Amino acid sequence: MNIVITGASKGLGKSIAEQFAGDKQGHNILLCARNESALNATWKEMQGRFPRSGLKVLACDLSKKEEITRFADWIHSEVSHVDILINNAGQFVP
Repeated sequence: MNIVITGASKGLGKSIAEQFAGDKQGHNILLCARNESALNATWKEMQGRFPRSGLKVLACDLSKKEEITRFADWIHSEVSHVDILINNAGQFVP
């Protein structure tokens, strides 16, 4: 399956990505988050733990329209279709 997860560098988004990657089905998992260094650290960690999954990452801020367009174009360049979209991008304001 082709799975897209936003807000995936930590917390719930990262946990969801780990669940899909850990099921040993060999999914294509495309991750995004605003923080490029945190996202790359997540990618590196998960690549080592889940070598059967095709993990790809793109740092982008989905609060900006041009970044959304860039993200969508990137998805289309990586996979032919999306089976699952987990839209976890957001901000927690207590």
